[in-house]
Amino acid sequence: NAQISALHANFFVNLGDARAGDVYALIELARSTVQQQCGVVLELEIGLLGEFADVLSVSVADAHV
Repeated sequence: NAQISALHANFFVNLGDARAGDVYALIELARSTVQQQCGVVLELEIGLLGEFADVLSVSVADAHV
């Protein structure tokens, strides 16, 4: 329900009904993949607004990405 933009790898696209947890899990999947393949740890450039306790506990396997 979410994907990394084909136009810019730093943009994430909601394809319809992705929730914040889905997008965050996709971000973490991208960060993990880059770290494993390139040895680079990417830092988030975003700030999370609102209540995100549930979002931060979402695993990549549980997300609907």
